Amino acid sequence: MSVRGGLYELLRTALEGAGILWGSCHVEDRGDGVVIMVPADVPRAAFVDGLPDALVRGLRQYNAVHEGPAQIRLRMALHSGDVRFDAHGVVSNALISAFRLLDSAELRTALAKSDSLLGMVVSDAFYADVVQHMPESQPETYRRVRVAVKELDTTAWIRLPDAPLPPVSTSLRNARCDFLVGFTAADRRWADWIAWHLRDAGYTVELDADLVRPGKNARDRLEGAFDRADRVVVVLSMEFLRSVDATSGAREYLTEASARTLVVQVDPFPSTPLDAVVNIVHDSAETARQRLLAAATPSERAKPVTSPHFPGTPSPIRQPPAAQFPDRDRGERVVVVHAVTDQAFAAEVADSLSVPETEDLWLSVDLRAVGALDEETEQQVDTAVRHADVVLLVVSRELFATGYGTSRELRLAVQWHAERRLTLLPVVLRPTSWETSVFGRLVALPTDGVPVSQWASRDEAIRTIVEAVRLTTRDASPASTPVQSRPHQAVLDLGDVFKQTGVPTLTFVEPDDFFRFRMALRQPGLGVILEGPSGVGKTTLLRRAFAQDADRLGEASVLSARVPADLPKIRKLLDGHTGLVAVDDFQRLSVDLQDRLANYIKALADDDSAQGKLILVGIPDTARGLIEVGFDVATRVKVFRLGRVPESLLLRMVEKGEAALNITFDRKVEIAMASAGSLLTAQMLCLTLAMMAGIEQTTPDPVVVRTDIERARVEVTRDLDLKYRRAVDEFVTLDGSDDVLCVELLLGLAEADDGILPFEELVRSKPDLRSAVERVFAQGLPTGATGGNAEIAAHLFHDPRGRRLVVDDPQFVFYLRQLSRQRLLDIAGKREAAPRDRIFICYSHRDSAWLDRVQVHLRPLQRKGVVDVWSDLHIEAGDRWRDEIATALDQARVAVLLVSADFFASDFIDTEELPPLLMAARNGGCRVVPLLVGPSMFHDVPELAHYQAMPSGRTLGELPSEEVEKTLVELTRLINRTFQQKPNAEDRAVTRSRHPHH
Repeated sequence: MSVRGGLYELLRTALEGAGILWGSCHVEDRGDGVVIMVPADVPRAAFVDGLPDALVRGLRQYNAVHEGPAQIRLRMALHSGDVRFDAHGVVSNALISAFRLLDSAELRTALAKSDSLLGMVVSDAFYADVVQHMPESQPETYRRVRVAVKELDTTAWIRLPDAPLPPVSTSLRNARCDFLVGFTAADRRWADWIAWHLRDAGYTVELDADLVRPGKNARDRLEGAFDRADRVVVVLSMEFLRSVDATSGAREYLTEASARTLVVQVDPFPSTPLDAVVNIVHDSAETARQRLLAAATPSERAKPVTSPHFPGTPSPIRQPPAAQFPDRDRGERVVVVHAVTDQAFAAEVADSLSVPETEDLWLSVDLRAVGALDEETEQQVDTAVRHADVVLLVVSRELFATGYGTSRELRLAVQWHAERRLTLLPVVLRPTSWETSVFGRLVALPTDGVPVSQWASRDEAIRTIVEAVRLTTRDASPASTPVQSRPHQAVLDLGDVFKQTGVPTLTFVEPDDFFRFRMALRQPGLGVILEGPSGVGKTTLLRRAFAQDADRLGEASVLSARVPADLPKIRKLLDGHTGLVAVDDFQRLSVDLQDRLANYIKALADDDSAQGKLILVGIPDTARGLIEVGFDVATRVKVFRLGRVPESLLLRMVEKGEAALNITFDRKVEIAMASAGSLLTAQMLCLTLAMMAGIEQTTPDPVVVRTDIERARVEVTRDLDLKYRRAVDEFVTLDGSDDVLCVELLLGLAEADDGILPFEELVRSKPDLRSAVERVFAQGLPTGATGGNAEIAAHLFHDPRGRRLVVDDPQFVFYLRQLSRQRLLDIAGKREAAPRDRIFICYSHRDSAWLDRVQVHLRPLQRKGVVDVWSDLHIEAGDRWRDEIATALDQARVAVLLVSADFFASDFIDTEELPPLLMAARNGGCRVVPLLVGPSMFHDVPELAHYQAMPSGRTLGELPSEEVEKTLVELTRLINRTFQQKPNAEDRAVTRSRHPHH
């Protein structure tokens, strides 16, 4: 106990000494360790600058006053990434990776072989983003290692702060590859042939003639080689034997690294100098290639160009298959990866992509069907995926069920995407929790990642997928197309190019009907209505048209219903006005004022002598609402509807900004897709990405800006949190303390294409919400220009005419889309209970033999996925068992009580397990089934006596074995019937904390 207390005090003191507030962290006790999750706004530099030294100081002080087993040595893993809190705790791939790093043999060995009190392991991403850019963190004291723990196979960095590892030069640390090929000068052709085929198979390879040379320092040379590569290839020839001074020297040289050395024998010898070699002396070119690759271990890929001669035969140069290496001037190779059950959809997408867009732009499309993977197949990488330019991943529950979500092929595809070797695009077919997967940070298709199954038109969803793929293939890679210098007349500030507020000028792009809109503004008397969702550029379009035709339009002004000072001016328009006036945010006016303005437009159109012209700017369906007021208004107004901005137009906006700043975003298509049809969102992302790259103004030389969309989203969301958090806080608490209706409303708004949630659509899908929605709308939501909470009213309101909830602030829409359901529940201080879908077996440990027998009978239902059986045997060492039991109790659909005298003797059962189960049974949320396994006072206990027990009459212990088995079969059938029935509406509960187990 003193060790645990000392550990926590040490951690708290060290963190706060490094400037990290303990109270701001989420801390979980894992028995023999602690998980500390730190808010994203804490600078990561503190973890590698101040924290290690603070921990070492604390460990020395603690160990100085403690002896023997009470002393502490620590292992610490550092990693960064997203986490998600659900009803059961924390879900995060990043957290799992941190555990794997902490458990790595490399870290344990490094700490065990040293006198250091602290061993650190840092993920490769953390090292690249933080450590190597901070001289004060001593990056030269980190040693690069390969970590392979369970599903994790990656590079990491180890440091012992108080016993530093020998430094490794920067050139060696940055040049690591899969294979380093050593050879003599006479064997250069063999080395070239071996390297080419390893690269063709997807490995990174380097050649080093200096690795094989005369001398006795073989060990030093090999150790240096393994700092540069995972494995070493040695070309074993007669010239090699002469170079290392006899066969015994060769054996000593090559056995230093054992299995990490791949020896390829290319000359015949009277006797083989080594036990384990790849002998290709008498092989044909194809056989030699297959034997070489069979001895290799899969790793990364690099595309070769042309195969060299096979040195062992006079065969001609081997050209790679044309299908694997298409002519990049003619077309791109697209691979659609899908579960077998999603074949039909994948074929539809492939057929659509196969139609050439132009004669010079076509796509070569392959399908990659994935079935259930075993341990062997999940490590393989399909040839089509290995050589793809674009991989479309059809996301569904069926795909995850195959195991492909954790396969090596998918992990490599994600890595290659990050390295710009291919583009990986998830295509969400049906709703599933894909955001926490290895590819969960990527921009998904169709638009904004809305599942295809939820689109009103499947054809429209496929069209957006095809358009995104074609835009991706047209997006030139800076690796292959150098950035050209562009002449500039002036140096421009970043904030003037990509603007978060105001009207953009340098990056303005004209929609297709911009000319028609300008012509309508020039026509006297004609009323004009401009409508569209927030963020599509309505106000920008209007002001741009005013500016371009100022000499023709004369006096022009814009009044906004959002500006209190403009409201009297808008009302005064009804008395008559001159010149051109636009009323922006029309939907925020009261219904009465909207109707009067509609009649005013009609009057202006009827009066040939009128000197005024009126433009109304509002959300979608503004015109329809006015036309319903007076049908004759329809003939007197011209309606312009702006929809979601297409990706092609967003790309034009981005390219204008690139030209103005002399920069190139390396994946501008991702910006367009992540903007979800909003020009303002695209501006925000471009601004953030440029700032992350250190761009302040037009650069004198061309610069390539890395498009890290996920990081840009995080940065933008953090800035917007200050602006919108209070409105969200107040909105999610408008409903009752036990309701999650307001959370549902915000999630619905985030999912809506245009930030508009029709009331009827919501209650049609969830009719039980009708009365609750009416109540919330009536009590707090702003309607028109007044009413409701001021913070909420600034960003969203209830449109009574259209009976819908509307967000007319595009930045607020973007902000909502970054908030998960769990995050909104946390803000509201609510916790949504998990559904009851488990069998909870309540028993005394003295009756564990009966537990085993019951589970044998229930196993067929488990294998079919019908039930999930839980007992406290599921709790592993280190688990927070109180929470585990509490969660299992709250999720129990059926509770099987193994009743005996020992069952009633257990205080824990009596006080902790039975009360919540019986309460759930009274509420209809759980079915209690007493199974009498031994004599007891069961029939004398009022709380249980009214439940129908099994078996009747005698206990299982008193029955012959055949009758026991029949009773357990009857129990299994009863449970099966229960789970086939529709759950009661009350089958949800609030999780409670528990006390120590029996």
